[in-house]
Amino acid sequence: MWSTATVAAVTARGRSDWGGMLVASCLFLNHVGAISMNSSNTSRHGYKNMQAT
Repeated sequence: MWSTATVAAVTARGRSDWGGMLVASCLFLNHVGAISMNSSNTSRHGYKNMQAT
């Protein structure tokens, strides 16, 4: 699911640069984290991914 969102965001930008992909991934992780607040595991996983990026 996240890959589809990333591809759509990059395509909208008209370029396939890593910067756009990283930004889209971070935004998506933030969105997922806000939705699944009841699942600490998912939130922690998203936070780790953001920190790694």
